[in-house]
Amino acid sequence: MPLHVAAHLKHPAAFSTITSTNRRKRLTQAALTLRCTLSVRSEVDVAIVGGGPGGLAAAAAIVSALGDDVRVKVYESMKGYRLQGSGVGLNANAQRALEAINPELLARFKSHGTSVNSSKLFNLQGSFTGQSKSFKEDSAKLEDKYGIRLFVLGWHEIRQLLYEHLPSELVEFDKQLTHYDSDKDGVTLHFDRGQPAVHAKVLVGADGYFSKVRAQCLDDGPPQFANMVMWRARIGWQEGMPEPSVSMGYRDPGATGLSHPFAIIFQMGTLESTKDRSWTWILAAPMETVQKAGVDFNPDTRTVTAIQGDAASGSAFENAMRVFADFPQLLLDIVKSTDPTTVTQHGLYIRALGDAPETTAPTTSAMPDSSQSPSQSPDQASPQPTANSAAQTQQVSDEQESGQQQHQSSQPHSDPQQPPPELQGMGESSRYGSYLGQRQSSEQESEGVWGKGRVTLLGDAAHATIPNGQGLCLAMEDAVVLAWHLRRQGFTSQALRSYEQERLPRVKTIHVKGVDSATVEDKEKYLFKPTFKPLWQDQADQNDTPTCIVGFDH
Repeated sequence: MPLHVAAHLKHPAAFSTITSTNRRKRLTQAALTLRCTLSVRSEVDVAIVGGGPGGLAAAAAIVSALGDDVRVKVYESMKGYRLQGSGVGLNANAQRALEAINPELLARFKSHGTSVNSSKLFNLQGSFTGQSKSFKEDSAKLEDKYGIRLFVLGWHEIRQLLYEHLPSELVEFDKQLTHYDSDKDGVTLHFDRGQPAVHAKVLVGADGYFSKVRAQCLDDGPPQFANMVMWRARIGWQEGMPEPSVSMGYRDPGATGLSHPFAIIFQMGTLESTKDRSWTWILAAPMETVQKAGVDFNPDTRTVTAIQGDAASGSAFENAMRVFADFPQLLLDIVKSTDPTTVTQHGLYIRALGDAPETTAPTTSAMPDSSQSPSQSPDQASPQPTANSAAQTQQVSDEQESGQQQHQSSQPHSDPQQPPPELQGMGESSRYGSYLGQRQSSEQESEGVWGKGRVTLLGDAAHATIPNGQGLCLAMEDAVVLAWHLRRQGFTSQALRSYEQERLPRVKTIHVKGVDSATVEDKEKYLFKPTFKPLWQDQADQNDTPTCIVGFDH
């Protein structure tokens, strides 16, 4: 007699209980398997992790390039957007990128922006050093020639304008990525708290300094701490404050680079009617100054609290007041008038850019002929705290909060008049252009400088650097170039490698020759002259080169 039958005859009640328990376990396991299977069935073409300006710009660019039928989702870890950040300078290259996405979007940005025309430097006792600079003359010449003028807009406003430009359902909040799995058809994203997984043909990490996407994709460790801690915020003009028409910098006149504490206050544009009467302030101090003030800051901690401070308690505000207690009273009065919950605290981090993979593709970006401008190392620059450069420092940690090498050359498609398989069935409204890339035999093995397989990076997740006036501007460029290559080559690893290949020499060049301390001639050559092919136009007449940024305006 079989043992299980004998057991049943000897202890029928116990056997019935065991059988019932096993049946419940099997049913439970089957339900879990079905739930997991169903949860993965959420399919998108492009998943973007990080809902800061870089991630939102990428979504807007992809929709502009591929049409309304493209399935794009932005996954933001925060539960919703709130007022935060200071001001950002939108230089010529960022404006050209926005125009390539949608001219009406650029017009909205301009309508809310304001210009900083001059700056004055004060010492740590509050006395004017006699050092001042006017931006009017150089700006007027470039504006007359190119019709472009730098303007400053709040980081919150930049994010809000991009968010309002997108369909409301495109951004999903409270979605914290835990990890992803790659397969031959794309990437499956997994989120915390058991939220449904999502399968995407392409994954873009726009999640800032401590990018989770980068950590898994490249496994190259955290960015390098630059020994500086920064605080920033915004405040409306109040009675008794100076008029915010001239930016004011405070530092030891003999100090250079980022090795000494400094502060800067300047005007920024907002979405309000009083846009010309809003201040933004940025404070920065090296670690030794922070430690002397008794402020505990751990640069290796990657939590939102370490980056933002505890907004509810105002700890970032309190830390700023302790570190800068000896700065001039006029500055401190303005800082004291700030809502403590809007003050952001963060470390400053950088990443080495590395070298471009070997390739036979033509020279790209703003350098149509590499002999005209050899790249230089970004650490050759020694930026000074001007209004424009300081305006860029605010955006780096907000991108982090928003999300907590062999290149295969392109081969012609057999029928350039037909869309790639990844774009078929998207409808006539999708402007897919000609498909110039052929899928590699194993896309999962395709590696690049900022990605692998169907995964790539954008903005600070890819190329965080010292505050040089170009952080957010380069993220806008990234968005346009990425969308351009996705339209040309489909949702493939080749498209991502082509994007990275085009971006690396451009980013290296801008980190040196497009910063605020660069010459007017270099700024004109690298920021004003290069143009982007407009994503909103039909691509049929734009196949003369395989790059998005081409030529100079003569």
